[in-house]
Amino acid sequence: MIHKIRAKAPLSRVSGIDTWFGLDFGMNLCRGCQHHSIYCDSRSLCYGNDQFDEDVLVKSNAIDVLRDELRRKRKRGILGTGSMSDPYMPIEERYRLTEGALEAIAEYGFGVHVITKSTLVLRDVGLLQRISRNSTAAVSLSITTIDDELAHRIEPGAPPPLERFLALRALTDAGIEAASPSCPSFRSSRTRPATSVRLSNARKECGVCAKHGICASARPLLAPSADEPGLFA
Repeated sequence: MIHKIRAKAPLSRVSGIDTWFGLDFGMNLCRGCQHHSIYCDSRSLCYGNDQFDEDVLVKSNAIDVLRDELRRKRKRGILGTGSMSDPYMPIEERYRLTEGALEAIAEYGFGVHVITKSTLVLRDVGLLQRISRNSTAAVSLSITTIDDELAHRIEPGAPPPLERFLALRALTDAGIEAASPSCPSFRSSRTRPATSVRLSNARKECGVCAKHGICASARPLLAPSADEPGLFA
């Protein structure tokens, strides 16, 4: 079920130095997630969200509070979103909180790094391009397997892998700094070992290559391995 709650502070400062994504702040506009990934770290008991799959808590006033927080910040930085709940899960089409947040981020000159499994991120390409003119605008589109059947079992609420690959290529074509996290990585018992090569090739065809456990943007597009066809062959 969807429940509305009031946000006190949607931003939290990242402690220490973030060597992975270079984030200065974390931003959470919701609690819970509609993608139902069985491996999601947000299921951990330490977060106290016992109804992770059943309930999604929408911080209905988050954009107003976020705008106030950004306006009062003396130093600009990069906001990260998607570590606790996907900012582009299905309810975003109705509530448009992520869209509102990106508008505020662009207006106040901050940067953003979005982690998502959803192709809905393409809706906001224009906003991401606007942010990138003055700061960082990056998207990590998580793709854990190339096997559609396996993907439906481990992340039943997320778009199929092929749709995510197409979105990844659209992001790189639009000049957005895009990445594809390579962990966790799943392979079903019925797939061939070459499936991992095909997964790697598909990332290369989309304009990304492996770096530090994720896949970062690489231009020009890399050619797939000759030993195994890529996703778009």
